[in-house]
Amino acid sequence: MRVLILSPFIPLPATEGGRIRVINLLKHLSPACHVTLLAPKTFNSTPRDEQIIRDMGVDLVVAGDMPHLSIGSIRSMADGYPIPLAKYRIKALAERFRRLIEEEKFDVVQFEMLHAGQYLPVLRRSPLNGDTPSILIQHNIDSIVWTRLYRNASSSLRKLGAFIQSLEFRRIERRLCPMFDLCVCMSERDAERLRWIAPDVRVEIVPNGVDLEYFQPREDEVRWNRIVYVGSMDWYPNEDAVLYFHEHIWPIIRREIPEAEFYIVGQYPSPRVKALDSVDGVHVTGLVDDIRPYVASAAVFIVPLRIGGGTRLKILEALAMGKAVVSSGIGCEGLDLTDGEDLIVADGPEEFAGWVIRLMRDEAERERLARSGRKKVVNHFGWDRMAEEMLRIYTDLA
Repeated sequence: MRVLILSPFIPLPATEGGRIRVINLLKHLSPACHVTLLAPKTFNSTPRDEQIIRDMGVDLVVAGDMPHLSIGSIRSMADGYPIPLAKYRIKALAERFRRLIEEEKFDVVQFEMLHAGQYLPVLRRSPLNGDTPSILIQHNIDSIVWTRLYRNASSSLRKLGAFIQSLEFRRIERRLCPMFDLCVCMSERDAERLRWIAPDVRVEIVPNGVDLEYFQPREDEVRWNRIVYVGSMDWYPNEDAVLYFHEHIWPIIRREIPEAEFYIVGQYPSPRVKALDSVDGVHVTGLVDDIRPYVASAAVFIVPLRIGGGTRLKILEALAMGKAVVSSGIGCEGLDLTDGEDLIVADGPEEFAGWVIRLMRDEAERERLARSGRKKVVNHFGWDRMAEEMLRIYTDLA
């Protein structure tokens, strides 16, 4: 089985959800089939990262500059492409893709996200691979993400921009997704949304997973007063989550537990997030080499997201480490987890704060949630299971 994967990024370092999914599936797919990964140069990926991927048995091909607004992408915006997609219309990447599919016959061509999916017409024009089965991996339903950005935007200008992007993404999803032989979504909820947007689309579900060897319960000392949030802070939904938590939920918690600590762990904190580091009890770490010591030290792991799509890997990682998790409904949507058994789902500042306070004070309740949550991810969310599903899909299509 020869599989070509076109990705908008090199998946190392695995510092955010999309990269984490791609690199873990590559680890499990490469022993079973010949995988070629084509990606543009990627910000903060190093030659060592590229070599690690090649050492896994993956044929990594890097072509094109890092995504940016070029003259070509500006033309694409004029044609109605959303800005996030237009940045990935990279001439050198398209040309290398064209040469690859002219030189070698593949059994399946897989596109990671619409950012790569917009290159499908190049495949269809190929004399050698024009009829090769195509798969689009929908990490998020982008129009939904931008609709939520619109609803939660803090200014009229940001609202207008998000509204326009949501409409443009929906138009692209409606037109492009049915052109693939199969779209893979992260959850049944995302699949339902995609079917509503594009009724002719063919969809299967392969959820996100977790590296169960890497994320395990640790003997590190749990700080009963510590709350932890993990996420790449250059992704606006994460920034919005911590700012919302600090403004609306954190004051309630501090009134009840003055010694409470809030750790914000993740790369590229914005100036607004960095400013929180001066607030009593709040710590902004920036990029860390290993998130596990921070997660292990938490009494409560929080996910107060108001914006997003797909499913949250951070929840699966925290549960795998045996942590009590409090999440908003949006934060855990699409995950097959049971409220009150595997985690706590809370919406609204008072309810969210109330559960965090209760769990900080009640070690037995924390441990009950932790046991149940870890059992669920061990039984259902290993990356090996997800790779088996992808191999089945490849075989069915080829």
